[in-house]
Amino acid sequence: MNVLIVDDDMLSADGVAQNIDWKSLGILQAYTAYSMKKAMEFFENYQIEILICDIEMPRGNGIELMEWVRENRPGVVCIFLTSYHDFEYARNAVRLHVFEYCLKPCEYEKLSEVILGAVKEVRKNQYSKADEIGRFLEDGSSTVISDIKKYIADNLACDISRNEIAKAVHLSPDYLTSLFRQKTGEGLFEYILRKRIEKSELLLKTTDKPVTEVALLSGFQSISYFSRQFKKLKGCSPQSYRKTR
Repeated sequence: MNVLIVDDDMLSADGVAQNIDWKSLGILQAYTAYSMKKAMEFFENYQIEILICDIEMPRGNGIELMEWVRENRPGVVCIFLTSYHDFEYARNAVRLHVFEYCLKPCEYEKLSEVILGAVKEVRKNQYSKADEIGRFLEDGSSTVISDIKKYIADNLACDISRNEIAKAVHLSPDYLTSLFRQKTGEGLFEYILRKRIEKSELLLKTTDKPVTEVALLSGFQSISYFSRQFKKLKGCSPQSYRKTR
């Protein structure tokens, strides 16, 4: 089992790497990265089970890294280690199912206890995943993918969470994400975003509802986020798209 420590403060990252008794926690290797880009390279080249990450970093912050990890390495257990006691950060930590939110300075003894809990969580998830794989080898998974897509379609205007979908189809959240990508070739949240944009296209074409209402009906809570994602996927703003109908 390996851990990756990500912090733009090299002294902080190296301090954690050098002052934790990793062997006693069942950790084979503790890697350090000083940016989001380098962290992603580690994930591409090494097997990482636990991520310890700062939040405020230049060129890609910890929230963005956690979102990438949740989408691309769903089985990783994540810990925030940050100086920022901010409600919005804490809310994002809950949304991303972060295992623990630790504030700096954090005593190494206390951090070791948190990491030991993360190690146990990794092992629990591995056992759970093995059970689920056995079940799907027997029952197949096409029906489950259909059920996932139906749940998303029925709740597209709502604030859909991975946990809610997993509960609806009787899977663990991590296995749900992994299975969906494996069977569809598309990330779960990429699929949800695409479906929301498709619904907004239909509303823009067939109704005169204000763009703000179109965004809400399509499941976007922020008009600026909706506009940004719409332009990214369709190449123009929602207002410009409506003019072409």
